[in-house]
Amino acid sequence: MLDRVEHQIGDFILEEQIGRGGMATVYKARQRSVERHVALKLIEFQAEDGGDFLKRFTREAEVIAMLEHIHILPIYGYGIEGDYAYFAMRLVQNGSLATLLHRAPLAIEDVVEIFTQIASGLNYMHSQGVIHRDLKPSNILLDENGNVYLSDFGLAHSVGATLDFSDSLNVSGSPAYIAPELIEGSGSNHLSDLYSLGVILYEMLTNRLPFEAKEGNLTTLLYLHLRETPAAPSLINPDISPEVEAIVLRALSKNPRERFSSANEMAAELQAAVLTSSSRSLLNRAMASASVRLSLLSSPGARRRKRFSRAMLLLIPILLVIMIIFLIQLQQPLPAMMNVLSGARGTLDDLALTPAEINTARTRLGEGFIAVLPCTMSSAFEMTRTRELADLAAEDSLPFRVYDSADDAARQITLIEQARLEGARAFILCPISDAPLRNSVDLLQQAHIPLVLAANFDSAYGIKLALDEFEIGQQQGRYVAEILSAQQPQPAQPMTVVVLTPAQTMSGDQRLEGVKAGLNTAAPNIPQIITVEGSTRDQAASAIHDLIAAGTHFDAIIAYSDAGALGVVDALTIARVPPDEAFIVGADGESAVVSAITASGYLRGTITIDRAQESALLMQGIIKALCGSAVPEYLTMPSSSLISADPIPQK
Repeated sequence: MLDRVEHQIGDFILEEQIGRGGMATVYKARQRSVERHVALKLIEFQAEDGGDFLKRFTREAEVIAMLEHIHILPIYGYGIEGDYAYFAMRLVQNGSLATLLHRAPLAIEDVVEIFTQIASGLNYMHSQGVIHRDLKPSNILLDENGNVYLSDFGLAHSVGATLDFSDSLNVSGSPAYIAPELIEGSGSNHLSDLYSLGVILYEMLTNRLPFEAKEGNLTTLLYLHLRETPAAPSLINPDISPEVEAIVLRALSKNPRERFSSANEMAAELQAAVLTSSSRSLLNRAMASASVRLSLLSSPGARRRKRFSRAMLLLIPILLVIMIIFLIQLQQPLPAMMNVLSGARGTLDDLALTPAEINTARTRLGEGFIAVLPCTMSSAFEMTRTRELADLAAEDSLPFRVYDSADDAARQITLIEQARLEGARAFILCPISDAPLRNSVDLLQQAHIPLVLAANFDSAYGIKLALDEFEIGQQQGRYVAEILSAQQPQPAQPMTVVVLTPAQTMSGDQRLEGVKAGLNTAAPNIPQIITVEGSTRDQAASAIHDLIAAGTHFDAIIAYSDAGALGVVDALTIARVPPDEAFIVGADGESAVVSAITASGYLRGTITIDRAQESALLMQGIIKALCGSAVPEYLTMPSSSLISADPIPQK
């Protein structure tokens, strides 16, 4: 491997070696064309390796390139030069989870924080049909703000790929973290990754692996994974609660069907288990304190008050939680009130930042951070926007944490409170449903916590990203009506359009009104409208499946998002509905939808939305809010445009 700096590979100048593995060496390098530092992974190969190596290399590059998630290490480029293949990736210089575990045991709060981020990235991989197959702490990187990134996808493959396990010792992955079914050669799926995730959780909680062989004996180690039950984590760390221990042992089940169904389910169970054990600890301390008090109640007068005192004991845990929240808030001085220009509208040009404003925002955050709550990380649009927000925050050295709302309004409210308790000093929030969220927004206002909402929202507090939802809907409706009119100028039966909307949001209502206006403008006598909830892929697929099962006829579907449009494709494909019987128009301009738009397929169009400009508006808005600069209440962008199958079919 190269042993000198200033050597050039492609567009990259090597500066220093920062890591080395069995097959590759990683360098800190400078990318000349954009003048940024990257991590450059070099893999040396011999000419005799031939096509097999190139196939493996291309596979890894393609897998990484297709994964777009806040907790997956992004790739900037790849190629082959001379005897080297290379990947250029984001430079993350705060070590790996393995490094962190070697320093000191982790507090349970840190375990939950890190594990939730790992699970989020892994869950996204699995949703894209990709299995990692080499999960281990050294492949989990951390930046200086505590953000986690999954890396090293050399063994990743798509679901359904076939593998050769003819040699029981020729196993893929790292033996300390490998699932039993991979050792047996029975094939892998996402449940194999969940086993590895269970090993990692065990190690984070105990600072030990569940299985270790003397003198590194590989055969013994593989046998332990296949046949033995690990020691209960609580025997190593007595602070581990029964609820948390049950999660670890379930993940390490030899039978894949007995494990969790997804990484997100496992993370949610861990969060709930830690909350349960923490509540029990609070209650035990409260009861212990109360028992001391009761021991003093021995006089006749005291006995007359005993019934009242016992009743008060029931309130102690609640009061303790309230006191803890109150004390946390006392330790964090209130920031200045946001200087929002009520009713004013502004563009990105109106939000230009000065170095002084960025420094002030950094000071106001102090030991806290900006909390970002996307509606769901299952949408490519929102995942990419969240990553862009993270990049923008990192450029200005602003601490930043992501909380995935998973398209669950109740979960979003809980996460807001969790983020506050963990030190959030500002919020960027995608509102799932207006009404349930209003009380949380009121509480943020009372605490003077700056808030930027990634959609219009029915509240006087906060800065709102105000896309012209009516215009977007109008474009969708007009285009659909034009296609229907071209296909059947005089239809034999009424034409029906299904409109998928988010639940109870101002932006969804505005979009729906625009759709109706667009349909009426282009073809006032054609469409009937069926409105159903479904903004995510799963929701949209379920909604369309239910309509098909009920025998409902429809000719077109207008989706609120491209994620929903892809869900409709899923449902129509499963139901074997021919593309000439129903078509879809979405919004967001996701690459997967844009590339699939044809005049003969399901997907016929999408409305592009400038996501990068959205991200800049949200980040610059929250920085302005943090430092008390004047900022318009509504952040606006230029009108969106239609990408469509061209030409519109004519009968």
